[in-house]
Amino acid sequence: MTNSAGGGTDPQSHPQLLTWLEARQERFGTWVRDVGGPEVWDGSAESLEALEQLVRRHYDDQYHVLGARMDPLLQGAAWYLGEVLRREKGWVWKYQPFAVGGGVLPSLFGGADRVGVIDDPCVAAPDAHEDDALYPMRALGELLMTKDDQGEPVDFHLADLLDEDEDADDD
Repeated sequence: MTNSAGGGTDPQSHPQLLTWLEARQERFGTWVRDVGGPEVWDGSAESLEALEQLVRRHYDDQYHVLGARMDPLLQGAAWYLGEVLRREKGWVWKYQPFAVGGGVLPSLFGGADRVGVIDDPCVAAPDAHEDDALYPMRALGELLMTKDDQGEPVDFHLADLLDEDEDADDD
């Protein structure tokens, strides 16, 4: 049994998502000053390499990213990645909170990373199912993975997200 935001709230206009997006946009100038290189952060596909280097410089592994996901640097990085994907692929932001077992739905970035909940925004094609969405914060963590669940080496780059077919099935 699951609990999700199916109670009539449009994932593209969820109030918590709209508040987060507005705050991120307002803080973008400060984020750019803090991370340096304002000429780099132009929203282009090419800027994803700089974003990748930024995350790799500040975080050790995907668990470090998950534990620090409220850090202004990561909040800005997740928003920036989502914005690049939105512009390049025509995707939209969505927020669809989820809790396993009928648990209480989490608020957006509701604190510590909890197992069995989805509390971060995603980007996807406007009509895409939530299973086909990309979660920017998780993608930032995946950058730092060296092996997948089967122990195979991982060589993931943010630019790969632009090359993926949005209709491809990962199964």
